[in-house]
Amino acid sequence: MLCYYISFFRSLWPLVTREDFDDAREVARYLIYHYNEVNKGFGRPLRLYDKKQGVDPQNWTLDINPINSMFEPRTDAFWRTKITSPIMSDDDAWEYMSYFLETIDRMFKVESDNMDTLQIYFMPAKGRWTLQELKGVVRAIIHFKDVIEDFVDPYLHTADRDCEATKVMDPKVKEALINGLELATDFEQLHQFLSSSSGLENFRNWKFWQWPASESNTLVFVREYLKIHRDEDIKSWYLFVDTFVRAGMNAHSPIIYNFNTDMEGLQQFLLRYNEDTDINWLCAFTAPPPLDMVLSSQALTDTKGKGRR
Repeated sequence: MLCYYISFFRSLWPLVTREDFDDAREVARYLIYHYNEVNKGFGRPLRLYDKKQGVDPQNWTLDINPINSMFEPRTDAFWRTKITSPIMSDDDAWEYMSYFLETIDRMFKVESDNMDTLQIYFMPAKGRWTLQELKGVVRAIIHFKDVIEDFVDPYLHTADRDCEATKVMDPKVKEALINGLELATDFEQLHQFLSSSSGLENFRNWKFWQWPASESNTLVFVREYLKIHRDEDIKSWYLFVDTFVRAGMNAHSPIIYNFNTDMEGLQQFLLRYNEDTDINWLCAFTAPPPLDMVLSSQALTDTKGKGRR
């Protein structure tokens, strides 16, 4: 079984008047105090993020570090936040998540913009990943890299940009990645592959931590410039990434490379290696994005290309 925790960035507008707060720390104190008052007797408390201690595995944490733009005034009304969940399992995850989001919604007006980021950290519930599981996940990442990039942001993927992570993968590069992966016969070799210039370091959506290590290793999905309109969008993105990771773990062999590298092939892969996946949900979630979302991504890219932030 996998455990995970989720970090997400939101823009918040306190339902009290803005003049009540002099700085971000006051907003944080207000949010933490009132959330914990409402939350007594249910769920996990909310704590202030401590840079020295890192993420609290038992509680929700709120990051207000302005140096890293984790909690800054974005406009005259909104404050940027980074919220991280406790470590959760499938059994309790969405009960805690739903209650937390509902409570925040009652206290703040929650907005989204194209600078939102969602981070999902996966780790084994007990012990460590097996080499077979990890190689299966990496095979899936390599094989479906282009279709996933096109799915999460079709404009950024096809734009004429210098970023290798968003370009269509050269067949020779893909072949080299596959060959390098299949040559890895232990964790040390896999670590060398993942950290090499020919590995996955330039893949925008995936990071690997602690390879190799005696403690639990962590696979991180990072999705930037994500437009989260509703709390339900956070859940849908988690379900999609979780389904993808589990499919890679279950596939076990290079048979992954036999699937077509288009959305239909990806859907077939996810359904074949996750028998409990809801096919109606999967098809609905992976449907082409509305035109306004594509145009929003295009506008963001055009702006960044002109040197503005």
